[in-house]
Parts: sequence; C-alpha cells; structure tokens
Amino acid sequence: TIRELRTGAAIAYGHWWVPGGLVAVIAGWCCRRPSVVHLHGSDVAIAANKFTRRLARWVLRRAAVRLAVSKELAQWSVTLSGRECEILPMPIDLERFADLSPPAETGFALGVGRLVEEKGFDVLVEAVSMIDAEARPELTIVGVGPEQSRLESQARRLGVKLRLPGSVPPLELPYWYRRASVVVVPSRREGFGIVAAEASAAGRVVVATKVGAMPQIIDDGVSGLLVD
Repeated sequence: TIRELRTGAAIAYGHWWVPGGLVAVIAGWCCRRPSVVHLHGSDVAIAANKFTRRLARWVLRRAAVRLAVSKELAQWSVTLSGRECEILPMPIDLERFADLSPPAETGFALGVGRLVEEKGFDVLVEAVSMIDAEARPELTIVGVGPEQSRLESQARRLGVKLRLPGSVPPLELPYWYRRASVVVVPSRREGFGIVAAEASAAGRVVVATKVGAMPQIIDDGVSGLLVD
C-alpha cells in the first residue's frame, strides 16, 4: 500500500477497520495521504474485547473519513471514536432487477446467503415448520457453508421441504427472486443487508430481522415485515 501511494495513488481506502482500515491509516500516515475506513458489519464483532476496541478506536480516529453501510454501524463508529461517520450503503445494479413480475401464488420462501449461524437460517426452518402443513411453503436457501448438514437434518426432523441449490452466480440471483413468493432475511447480525435490498428491487415482499440497514431498506407493514 505504501508503494502504491508513493507511485501515484492519492487515497488509502480500507474496507473494515481491520485489516484494511489499519493498513490504510498507517500507510496514509507514512506517505502523508488521506485515509478512508469503510465499515461493513463484522467490524463490531471483531471489536469484542478491550484490546480490539482500543485498536478500532485508534484506527477510526486517525482516518480522514469514516464510512458505514448503515445508520446502526455509523452510530457504533461515532460512539466508539467520537468522530463523524457518513453513511454509504452498498450499491445495487437496478438494471439486473428491471424485469419485474408479480409473485407466484405457489412460489417458495427464499433465503439467500452463506450457510452460517449468523444468517439465522435455522430460525427460518423452525418458523416454516410452525405453519400448518397444508399451507406450509417449500423453503429454498441459496448459498453454501458449514451449516448445510445441520439445516438438512433440522428440516427433515421438522417436516420442512428444504431445497439447497448451492452457490449461485450473482447474475442469476434475479431469477431466484422472481420465482419466490417471499424473501426472508433472518440474520442475527448484518452490516447492511444486500439480500433485502435486492429482493425489494425485484418487487418481492421481505421478512427480515431488525439488524443492519433493514429498517432503512424495508418499510415495515408496507414493503415487508420487520421482526425482533
């Protein structure tokens, strides 16, 4: 990073306060260039003890500009560092979702994301199992991860019809959104919530937890539902 700054780069831009932000701040200081630190979500979890909180505070205070993908994350940064933090949400290519269609009455409930605990897909499987068997929708979760076998076992035990198509290229995601009747984002933690934003752009109702930027993306009771 120092070499790039010395050979013409004007700004050191780091994603997450560590390692990218830490590198950007130190390299910017060494080369007398401004640094930008962009927070995405896991930043809070990383700063879980006294040492990492102090390090995060040091990085954020020395950055020329602090950015966050949601109001919640920006407030965390302001509280920790005492410095202003601007909100810059994740971008969405709206042209990919321009071909809107009404949701299918018999469509499935869709989840998208890595199959890890923080995404809360185990909660989604349990929630679907609480719907009467006659009205229970098929559940499709697009993604891969270490929780796959656990989710499959849970679905079999609870009588939920679960489909796991695996990893899907980003350009194919609009196809899955269009086939779904509802998109569910049951995350325990999110920095932004790009799936909720994409599903909304595709004209689908979203049910999501109140984490990350979900309250800014979803108009509760109008374009979707927010749950604790």
